[in-house]
Amino acid sequence: MKPLNIPIRSIGPGSQPGEGEGLQVLDIPMTAEAFRMPLVASGGDASQRAEAAGVIERFVDLLRGYRTGDSVYPRVDVVSLEPLALQVLNQCLGEGEVSAIVAGSQRVEIQETVFAGAWRVRHFGDDGRLLNDFLEGCGMPDAVVAGARSQASPELAPAQAPAGTMNSPILVKEIAEQSLLWRDGAAAHVVNLTLLPLTPEDHEHLNQVFTKGAVTILSRGFGKCRISSTALRNVWWVQYFNTMDTLILNTIEVVDVPEVACAHQDDIDDTVARLVELAEWLRED
Repeated sequence: MKPLNIPIRSIGPGSQPGEGEGLQVLDIPMTAEAFRMPLVASGGDASQRAEAAGVIERFVDLLRGYRTGDSVYPRVDVVSLEPLALQVLNQCLGEGEVSAIVAGSQRVEIQETVFAGAWRVRHFGDDGRLLNDFLEGCGMPDAVVAGARSQASPELAPAQAPAGTMNSPILVKEIAEQSLLWRDGAAAHVVNLTLLPLTPEDHEHLNQVFTKGAVTILSRGFGKCRISSTALRNVWWVQYFNTMDTLILNTIEVVDVPEVACAHQDDIDDTVARLVELAEWLRED
């Protein structure tokens, strides 16, 4: 997962361990798995490997000039690729840390490959038939933002706060205002619920107001991050879990898509270099 830039500082009485108390350290692995080039599918012969290499080379040529934030990004449709060549391509690209599902009349399934910033984006019809299978190079595929916005409202429906709420009515007002003010390119407005005093009624109220939207993103790395769009446009739930599946950070973000799920320019640059190596390897006899 990408680093989260939310400073969390706690000082004063009660914030430090007392005498004889040790620091409580979360059970999180201290090393990351090194990148490994995926294996070629065993069923592919030289011609199928060459066909897969051709797709990768075309994709790399387009990706070289791309910069994160560009409105247009590389997209190569592989739906008509010969089946065994597609099998080679699938196994070569593998599956990375981030995946997403966009619900709707046309379901979209998105999977980052092991090459950060290179995504497989599959569109399905209402009958479940595969319509498109794209290899896309970008920070985050457009289908995520488009799907989240198309099924969200620009304004909240009126909702009465239940008895027992304390801070949630103020948070709802703040988030709704920030949603109306947010513009493309603006920094995310983050509300860290983990640090706020909230009653069970507060949590219930927030869940009732910011109901789940069309998009769900899962990012796996050190622990797990689950990201869900909501029924209010540009508002997302972002929840971090440790390796014991315990919720350790719970935020609401006002942004087009949370940065933690996106690839960055250095990821793209590294991916270009690795894909060049992969294409050369595929063409070796």
